Amino acid sequence: MSCRKRKNIPLVPVVGFEVRFEEGWPSQAPSCYHGNHENISVQCFYLTSTSMVERWKHFMRALLRGKERIAPMPWNHEMMSYDDVIAIHPTKRKFCCQCQKFIREDDSATHIKHEKKTGITNADLITPSLLFLTPKENTKTNAQYFLSHNTISFLHSTLKRLQISHVVNIGMPRLHEHIQHEIDGTMTSILLDIDERFSMFWPREKFLQFNMFNQHFFHDGSEEIFDEFLQNRSKRKNIAVVLDPPFGGLVDCIVQTIKWMSSRTMDEVNESKKFSIFWIFPYFMEKRITDNFPFMSMLDFQVDYDNHKKFKNALTGRKASPVRIFTNVENERIVLPGERYRFCVPCRRYVSVDNDHCKLCNSCPSKDGRKCRHCEKCKKCVKSSKLHCDSCKRCQIPSHTCRIDDVTTCHLCGEGSHRRKHCPSLGAPPLFK
Repeated sequence: MSCRKRKNIPLVPVVGFEVRFEEGWPSQAPSCYHGNHENISVQCFYLTSTSMVERWKHFMRALLRGKERIAPMPWNHEMMSYDDVIAIHPTKRKFCCQCQKFIREDDSATHIKHEKKTGITNADLITPSLLFLTPKENTKTNAQYFLSHNTISFLHSTLKRLQISHVVNIGMPRLHEHIQHEIDGTMTSILLDIDERFSMFWPREKFLQFNMFNQHFFHDGSEEIFDEFLQNRSKRKNIAVVLDPPFGGLVDCIVQTIKWMSSRTMDEVNESKKFSIFWIFPYFMEKRITDNFPFMSMLDFQVDYDNHKKFKNALTGRKASPVRIFTNVENERIVLPGERYRFCVPCRRYVSVDNDHCKLCNSCPSKDGRKCRHCEKCKKCVKSSKLHCDSCKRCQIPSHTCRIDDVTTCHLCGEGSHRRKHCPSLGAPPLFK
């Protein structure tokens, strides 16, 4: 239980939870079709990346009735594999746009009224997200957004500049496809994604069905293939992990997956081979990421998507995309393209042209592309739309209502002497050291 205090309202208990990764997780955790699941507090709450709304329903049922399993999802036996597709002559290949699968010769009558693509060449197969697959659009379960060409070009050119040779694309089909079109062939990649439709277009050494929230591979032998990709490389080769997780997913689970992946790159003497990380996530989640990975920083580059109605490259100001890239690469090595960015000499990194450098803070403080100003009383930069309020003792929007008794308290017990992660009621040390 957690407690939250509001003006003139006593502390009221509300349902909350703390993610704890127990010893042996995830291999010894309960499992279903989607893989193993996390234990939350005392009760069990089974989390998968396939649903951001359903997980709360499962959690509430778990509180009322104890442990509960998610019903296994049956495998789509009607879907062709890559080997089946490649064995068909290009002139005879047919893809049903409505059913989102290739059509077998004996099943043509079922799709007679459906829109179909024919004459599919081997070259067409390496761009499924552009030519064949329709993005999943159910925001309550598995909404799917594909990065724009502008973002993909920036990522690819950055990887080339850093001399990356091996790329692990987690939920990044567009970048994976872009790399396959390289002329010089100096970069190779593998796609890890939960969407099984990609198995029709890529062999297993190029695509593995994977749940990024619990490190689960869906098919036997996939883990060995992935280890071969990570470990069987010459000394000069460098690895980059690029991931674009659902924004509603738990950050703690993604952190565990990155740590798990890092551990798999260790050599025989257990010396970790550092790899570059590019994590696409909203800027307002910066603290959650940097608390777990202090060595990571946020780029000012504005990430946009082809099929998202809000996260567009054309929009600016308050309506601009809030999505950024977090990385462990030194920012001065990453060149942000176009006239929208400039190089800040004091910060030694590229920033938005509207992100003015503050000499007092010694940084370019803007997170969302809008201008900031320095507040002498707060001793930090704030959004230019805010003014300092002496009653609240911090900068607020002019139309705010003062809350003098608003103090920072522990979300679990309501005490003001400590924060949640140090609460005695947890009875355990901090989750991440």
